[in-house]
Order: sequence, then C-alpha cells, then structure tokens
Amino acid sequence: MTRRIIRAGSAVAITAFLAVGCGDGSGGLPDPQFLLRGATAASAAVTSAHVEMSSEGSLSGFSARELNADVRARGKSGPGASVGTAEVAGATLAFVEQEGRFYSRGADGRYSAAQLPGGAALPRPSELLDPERGLAKLLGGLREVRTEAREEHEGVLSFRVTGTVPRADAAVWLPGTAGDPTLTVWFAAQGRHLPVGTRLATVNDTGEPVTIDFALSELNEKVQIPAVD
Repeated sequence: MTRRIIRAGSAVAITAFLAVGCGDGSGGLPDPQFLLRGATAASAAVTSAHVEMSSEGSLSGFSARELNADVRARGKSGPGASVGTAEVAGATLAFVEQEGRFYSRGADGRYSAAQLPGGAALPRPSELLDPERGLAKLLGGLREVRTEAREEHEGVLSFRVTGTVPRADAAVWLPGTAGDPTLTVWFAAQGRHLPVGTRLATVNDTGEPVTIDFALSELNEKVQIPAVD
C-alpha cells in the first residue's frame, strides 16, 4: 500500500466532509459553533476512511512518527479494524488492527501478533472513527471554542477555530497526554466552509510540547482487512 505521507503541519483534513454552511467568508469572524456543527455530525456518520497522522514531540502511548491506514469504523457488521503502516523507532511496521489488537506482517506476508520495537505503543486507528470515542467526540466536546483568525492555511483562505479538548476524551487514543489538549481546525473561508486542516496540541508528563496532525480522505469507501493468524 503506497500512500502520500503528510508531514506535521501540512495535514489537509476531512476535505470530503459534508457542507457545514455557505457564504463567501467576507465580513467579521463567524460563530465557531456554526462552523463545527456540520463537521461534528458528518464525522459521526463516517463508516470508513484513509487516515494519515504525523507527530512532533514525545508522548507516552503514541510512538508513531507517521501512521497511514485504511480504517473501518465500528458498526453493525462488527468491531472497528484497520490496515496500514507506521513509522516506529526508525522502522516501518506494516500492521493490521482487529478487535483492539495489532498484528504485524512478516517476511512471508502473513500477519501475526505484533511485537512492537522498544516498548513502542500505537493508537488504534479505528478509534478515530468511533462516534463515541474518536473525532466526533473531540469535536462535540470542545470547550472555550473561539474563531481566532482569518488567515491562509496550506494556501487556502481559512477561519482558524480553536477549542479545548477534555483530557478524558483525548486519553482514549492519547493516554500519555497531560492536561487538556487544544484542537485547532481550519475551515475554508469561502464556499461551504469545509475543514482544510486539523491539529491536536498537548504536553507530555514532563511538560514538553507535542503536536499531532491528522487527515481523513477516501470517506465511506470499501476497506478490505487482511486475515491474521
């Protein structure tokens, strides 16, 4: 599986999400709740996606510098699952996630119980699409939300919306976070105000800053998960 890696600071997130409003972006800064409302509802309805994550800084429970995965959300057909690659401890790990467990691909192409190098830990990609635990939960639970600026982001004129994520919500897939992380979402200022960037910023237990950029694409397309031993 060959994917374009998105580096920290350059994520283009959720570009295929449903419209959350209309307008030309002129005038003052819009109500952040107006911008977030549609994105929250749309994220909860995603059944599958290609997920790309990248991180800067060291955080317990999040060892991957880069992670790319095709993800199937938890649903009536079964638990969430994913297949992809992660850059861990300087090595590339090909993995399958099923029922909360990771399996790594061996030289023979078969997947077996993963042995992560150096005590590394990975977040479960399927949890990002879980409406009760993932992105929809983060967006819906934002506090102290504000529209901070109208600026260019990745070449797109955008409204920057920032809020605080309750630590309990973020800890589902970032167990090492200390305090309440900040979530920043850039919405296109023109047209349908689609999100064009997403970043989670937190600190680790020693107070050092950590940022995680993530992007979703290929929404609701069929995902084939390989068999595991």
